[in-house]
Amino acid sequence: MANSRSESLHRMALEALEAGLMEEAVARLRQAVSEDAENSQAWNDLGVVMEALGNPTPAVECYRRALEISPMHREARSNLLTLELQAITRQRMREEAAQIFRSRMAPAGVGFRSARAMRA
Repeated sequence: MANSRSESLHRMALEALEAGLMEEAVARLRQAVSEDAENSQAWNDLGVVMEALGNPTPAVECYRRALEISPMHREARSNLLTLELQAITRQRMREEAAQIFRSRMAPAGVGFRSARAMRA
């Protein structure tokens, strides 16, 4: 059975979001999930706000919690997948950038450390 206090806090959080009050929305969503730890939609929405605030790790935790409660929660599944794909993309971009940097730092046929030593 749904907890009416949790639902009320969740609605207040959504109103705060609409008003652009992100920190208030976070506080209300945290209260909502504290009041009813099984409120999967509040967990998902808390994840969305945490992600919007640039906090992907807590967002992932919120999405995972929503999915633990409701394994078929489409929004939470989609949000989690999107964040994971973004993380994979960022990692690949870092690896490619490092590879490009290494290839430009070392002359052809000379290892990175050798090229560095030659300049010293």
